[in-house]
Amino acid sequence: LAVVVFRDRGDWRVRATSLGGSLGTTMMALLLAIVSGMVGPLACVDQPNGLRTMLGEDAVVCWNDEFGSDHQGMVALSIGACLMPFAFFTVATLAVLRLPAKLRNGDTEFLRMYSFLFKRFRVDCHWYVLAFLAKSVVLALVPVLPGVSLQFCTMAVVVLSTLCFNSRLAPWRIKEANDLDTFLGAGFLMVLLSGALLVEGIDGTRLGIFAVVVIALGIVGILSMVVLSAHLRFLRRGKPYQFFICHHKVAAGNFARLLKIHLLEHRKVHRNVFVDSDDLRDLNALFTYIKDDLETLVVLCTKDVLQRPWCLGEVTTAFLNKIRVLRVTLPDFTPLDDAAIIAVGQNRSTSDIRLLAEHGMSMAMVQDALTWLRTVSNIDMPSLVSNESILALADELVLKGMIPDMGVQSSKVNSVVSLVHSRIRFILADQSNMEASCTACIVQKLLTPLLIADQREGMVLQIWKPPSVLPASARQVVVVCTNGLFERLSVVELLIAAGEVQADLIPIVSESTFRFPTPAFYTELREVITKATGGSQIGGMLKVEVLVGIVQGLFREIATEVNPQDQELVLRIRIQALASRLVTTHKAQQLP
Repeated sequence: LAVVVFRDRGDWRVRATSLGGSLGTTMMALLLAIVSGMVGPLACVDQPNGLRTMLGEDAVVCWNDEFGSDHQGMVALSIGACLMPFAFFTVATLAVLRLPAKLRNGDTEFLRMYSFLFKRFRVDCHWYVLAFLAKSVVLALVPVLPGVSLQFCTMAVVVLSTLCFNSRLAPWRIKEANDLDTFLGAGFLMVLLSGALLVEGIDGTRLGIFAVVVIALGIVGILSMVVLSAHLRFLRRGKPYQFFICHHKVAAGNFARLLKIHLLEHRKVHRNVFVDSDDLRDLNALFTYIKDDLETLVVLCTKDVLQRPWCLGEVTTAFLNKIRVLRVTLPDFTPLDDAAIIAVGQNRSTSDIRLLAEHGMSMAMVQDALTWLRTVSNIDMPSLVSNESILALADELVLKGMIPDMGVQSSKVNSVVSLVHSRIRFILADQSNMEASCTACIVQKLLTPLLIADQREGMVLQIWKPPSVLPASARQVVVVCTNGLFERLSVVELLIAAGEVQADLIPIVSESTFRFPTPAFYTELREVITKATGGSQIGGMLKVEVLVGIVQGLFREIATEVNPQDQELVLRIRIQALASRLVTTHKAQQLP
């Protein structure tokens, strides 16, 4: 407050985000104490003379005008003061409801403002903050309840409910925080039950009524679970996931993300698409998703996909439960023959065999599933990936997923190259690396809606495809940094062209293993490029030295991390940050 008043001259907008966060953090920390103090006048205890007095204030008689109106005035003040925590709880509820939309739009200002609510909990459990606040409020109101037995029972129900939620959801971001919350809750419950044994004068009638209610609720809960299970197993019309993308993360993790984006936008996809980075909560339940919640399994066939035990288990589970399966064959996949299927069974490690056996799958079942996999519909993908080719793939998958299984049917998606506009932003990626190409497509897909204003001015966002050249009007180049990128001669030529037209180079890193330049890196780069270019020169300088200078300048900028295998919400936040950077750089270019 002092900073706003004295340094910012009362301009609250300058510090609105940090001020709101500070006030929110204070309320989160002190909510229990604040509510307890405010409802104090409502907590009254019986005295031997038949009167009721305030808890801790025996001189204040409750609800009796003969002893003055002090209590009534305190109650009125208490009710008025309770509007503050009620308003805080309302604001928190609205923030929870608005969070998914804000994340989709990449509203980082909103996230900073309300980080005190969400930063402690996992993204998919962001709503748990309301349960956390409600627990504090209910515990603060316990002294107001009539009768010790009701107070004990209420506290026990609240603590036990919290334990159940915590053990089922693990909502805290840090595992140790979940463990600590469970330990403290269990300890508090033990203390509470031990204290209940020492309380005298418990009303047996009330306790009996409470016991009957608890037993009735237990019976209703059991019956409800039976009905719900029967509905999910036999009566549900549609399964939650229309598609499940089975893939090897290293070889096709980015491809799976791009495919999910296009499938969810398809007009005939009305349910979710499962990708483990977004939807998997419990690894042990992975095969259950396929068995009970899935319509169509899409297997991205890459070189090592069938070397992964989880991928083998997914295919086998689909085979055993007669789930529709579609194959998408990428260029590096080796076709399955009898020898390859036999080798899959012979070359498995003991840990892989044990993992599959724990879920009821033998190697004979796996080999039968792979033999069957050869007979399902197949779609061949080209080596050159684009948003247009993935859109065509999504159309094929939806079409094949809607018609009855007709056995082996093969189709092919053709490469599509977009036209080059005269004034554009480029995305530069290693086109020989399919995962890098997919990253470029994802960046283009998610960035485009965020740059509408610049597109009206002709700043079209486009992926560079060899052998096209960089137009002289290009102003920005987003460089998708992956290992081996700067050793590609076509990339070298484009980076040099970008330097000649003075286009801004903006680096993003999409590989966790990306090797940032070191002196040894530049030595190797000089050797590779000199050998490729034959020592050619530009403006009196060796081309390799020009490139080294460009790369050194590129990494003087802070690279934005854009990993498509992160959760979708995290990915969209990082894309929003990249969009802000592009817009800011573009405006700086327009300054005289």
